[in-house]
Amino acid sequence: MKTILSVMLRIMTIPLFCGSLSATENLEVTGMESKITESYVMLYYRDMTAPRHFYADILGLEASFQDDWVSLYKLTATSYIGVVKEGGNAYHKVQKTNAVMLSIVVDNVDLWYNRVKANPDVPVLKEIHNSDNVPIRAFLIKDPGGYTVELFQWLNK
Repeated sequence: MKTILSVMLRIMTIPLFCGSLSATENLEVTGMESKITESYVMLYYRDMTAPRHFYADILGLEASFQDDWVSLYKLTATSYIGVVKEGGNAYHKVQKTNAVMLSIVVDNVDLWYNRVKANPDVPVLKEIHNSDNVPIRAFLIKDPGGYTVELFQWLNK
């Protein structure tokens, strides 16, 4: 299983440029039709304790796979967040500054905001607000690795 996951992690780091192709349309891959079936965002950490607590206990995400060096947390039926320990099987190293923002769409952002605010250990980067630029209500927090996590709700859906 470790070998399969290690290969999967390496494949997922290859950029995929699809132009205007949607995830539900077919791709022509070496003469065979293939659909995108899942997506993973892999985030890297030196220690696994704090990020596992953050994603499992604070955000309440279900771990679909867990090993000593990686945990995969289910966001939707086909999208996941991977918490990966630096070194060993990890493809990347932890960066001093992480230029990745994980955006999670929810159906009740105020409920999520109250849940997160109840934990004083979670740094809030931007309080809950309605955006002036796009039709969303959102807030930003920082995860234990310094990654920005945005939770938002569409207002006009």
